Amino acid sequence: MDITTLAFLFLGGAGVGFGIYRFIKSLTHFYALPLTKQTPYQTLGLNHFFYIFLAAVGLGVMSFALVQDAGEGDTMMAFANPFLLLLSGLWLWTAIRLKGKKDISDQFHPLLSSTIILLIVPTAVFFYLTLESIEPIFTYPLPKGIPFESPLVTFYAIFILTGAILAYQLTEYEFIKRGKKKGFVEDVFVIAFPAGILGARLWYVWGQWDLEFAGEPLWKIFAVWEGGLAIMGGALGGALVGILYVLWKRKDIAIIQAVDWAIPTILVAQAIGRWGNFFNQEVYGAVADVNQWLWLPTFVREQMTIFGEFRTPLFLIESFINLTGFFVLKFGMGVGLSKWIKQGDIALGYLVWYGLTRGIMEPLRDPTYNMGNQGQWSVIWGWVFFAVGILAILANHIIQDQWKKRHV
Repeated sequence: MDITTLAFLFLGGAGVGFGIYRFIKSLTHFYALPLTKQTPYQTLGLNHFFYIFLAAVGLGVMSFALVQDAGEGDTMMAFANPFLLLLSGLWLWTAIRLKGKKDISDQFHPLLSSTIILLIVPTAVFFYLTLESIEPIFTYPLPKGIPFESPLVTFYAIFILTGAILAYQLTEYEFIKRGKKKGFVEDVFVIAFPAGILGARLWYVWGQWDLEFAGEPLWKIFAVWEGGLAIMGGALGGALVGILYVLWKRKDIAIIQAVDWAIPTILVAQAIGRWGNFFNQEVYGAVADVNQWLWLPTFVREQMTIFGEFRTPLFLIESFINLTGFFVLKFGMGVGLSKWIKQGDIALGYLVWYGLTRGIMEPLRDPTYNMGNQGQWSVIWGWVFFAVGILAILANHIIQDQWKKRHV
């Protein structure tokens, strides 16, 4: 990498860093102000857009420099696509955040709604095109962490943490919408997140005891760095400890409402966490015809070519299923079925959705990644979760209806 490339990377990185920093400060300022006709929103909007533009230019310059250094690919598109991605993506995020303001003037709602609708598809398209533009800089298999050669921090851990933080932000957003202060559930997250990691590890150890841990030193149970986390146990452990903590310490939180707001966001965390499997080249499916998957970004197809054969990208399929589940629970049940559901149904719906997902997806995996002596551990528990969820929803309706009749 020559001095010119390093200079472009430095300048681009500075633009991205300063632009994003000022963007966050500007958005915070925007969010704190009551947006009414008397607010100088045009000046604020222009300043806000300038920071977005600066960050977008910086990202485009960095991409341009890397592709030019690789000596392959279209350098013009390497600048244009990341530039347009950040330009549309940050403006979309601004509209989404402002749409949730309680004190926003009615005149802004149509503008924000149309902005969100108009920018969703372009942002997704530019994201895809950006991945294609910078693909020449990749080598395969992709690095598993940072630093690339000898990772100290794995991408698996980064995606797990990112998913957890996003789930927390979504949960906090729900509480803020209902009048709670920022940070209202921070202590619950601090307790529940490590409990989720511990639960994921213990669930994996339980399922793989005869195959991996029987006869081994006791400390092996906690050797997370050697691999071995089960998302099903993580969700169960984090949710259970979080609920117990709220019941014990947080009398100011209505637990049955809180779980409806918080539990579905676990699906978002799981959707992001699955990308850790992608970088590790694990939990993939059977050999497939790559020609049927040409719509995927090139780097996904290349990374999923294992032992010279393309494998079904189950990580991606499940990531989409989990995201779909979040929207089904939050909007399908929470909004569309709001007249018929009871408090607690949305949280229990998580058991149904994720149990069904595990029951269907597990048999599609390469047998190497199936847990248990017969490879049926997660399949069995998936259907158990599904059945328990269905029965619990029915019981929830019966119990609440009976309580209502007795207290009317």
